[in-house]
Amino acid sequence: MTAPSFAALTAGMSLTSLRHGTLPWSVGWLGAVAAVMLLTPFWGIGLMGALLWMAITSIALTVRELRTTED
Repeated sequence: MTAPSFAALTAGMSLTSLRHGTLPWSVGWLGAVAAVMLLTPFWGIGLMGALLWMAITSIALTVRELRTTED
């Protein structure tokens, strides 16, 4: 039940980051792949990818915020 909604969240954030460049392009594409995998019968693999994507996104945003506060 949660896979389609998590896929929508992951896809939306990935497309936004690819469009506006808020995250590195590799993070955006990883999220897009994870979103597609969440909609397949192998959603367990997609869930692991989406959780990995969420961790990488959190780290990238935290590092970017720390760099801007130091300046």
